[in-house]
Amino acid sequence: MVQMAGSMGRHTGRSRHLAVVTVLVSSMILLASCMVNQTALAPGDRLDPAVAFDATPTIARVRYGPDPQHHLDVFEPSIPAMGIVMWFHSGGWGSGDQTNVDALVGTLLDRGYEIVAVDYRFVPDVRAPEIAADADRAIRFVRAHRDEWGAPMGPVIVAGGSAGGHLALLAAAAPGVFAEAGLPEELRVQDPHVDGVISMVGPSDLGWYLTGGIFGQEMIENFLGCSAPGAPFLPLPSCDPGEAAAFSPLAWASFARFVHATLPPAFLAYGEDDGLVPPASQGTPLALEWQRSAGAQWTWYALVQGEGHNLTSGVNRTAFDEWVRRVTDR
Repeated sequence: MVQMAGSMGRHTGRSRHLAVVTVLVSSMILLASCMVNQTALAPGDRLDPAVAFDATPTIARVRYGPDPQHHLDVFEPSIPAMGIVMWFHSGGWGSGDQTNVDALVGTLLDRGYEIVAVDYRFVPDVRAPEIAADADRAIRFVRAHRDEWGAPMGPVIVAGGSAGGHLALLAAAAPGVFAEAGLPEELRVQDPHVDGVISMVGPSDLGWYLTGGIFGQEMIENFLGCSAPGAPFLPLPSCDPGEAAAFSPLAWASFARFVHATLPPAFLAYGEDDGLVPPASQGTPLALEWQRSAGAQWTWYALVQGEGHNLTSGVNRTAFDEWVRRVTDR
């Protein structure tokens, strides 16, 4: 009997090892199926680092809500609009403004996409629930007024960089979840779902930053309004276990798979050398989870070698343009 128990134990150990290996191999295959080519690129595949988005808004500082920060700029293309790309700026949820539009996303204006650059409220005046509600409100406002801006047809794609990339991901993965109570009827009836999301180095797993001693912990604590249990950076109440998950796109992507919901197409770009939003904890897990719901054909993951947190000129522009075209033709 002792020999049998030992044999069973060894068999169980081998089975567990095999299961782990199987999961790892499956994940590697899944990841490979959505990776964007970032090697041996031709000169035309990259955006010139000197290029900046310097267009003048067609309509400036449109109010989409009651707060002074609730405004957006509308950039209309010179040809009939093929769709709308909403841009949420970077700045750690506490700085920046709608004039800071990513240069790669800005190239879509010349291709016939209307660019709507959104400003939103900042920490510490407000925290995660209010900022996420601002993104939801802006999406509804754009849908309500797109006809007036000459863009009645085509997809609505949300995009953002860093903190703005997080907001875009959250809006795409959890549409309507963070809508504020008492929205005007004009906005309440609008569909908060989006047709695609572009995230440039957007944090996806906020809980990872609350494990103590992580670069960026202060920024995440400030956004959530609570501190890492046992290893706080800011003098704030300790975060409950679910608080970080509630505002983590990765958690919502996992939930979508659990309830068999379909996520919209995603273009995810992360810098291989990014110390603030490391791809190993923020980009790769998100790409794997997102494609389990959206499908590999609609989840494109650009892991940019040799780039950190500012990677626009390193992203494969040809692949980016192709992803946008496919979403538009979908």
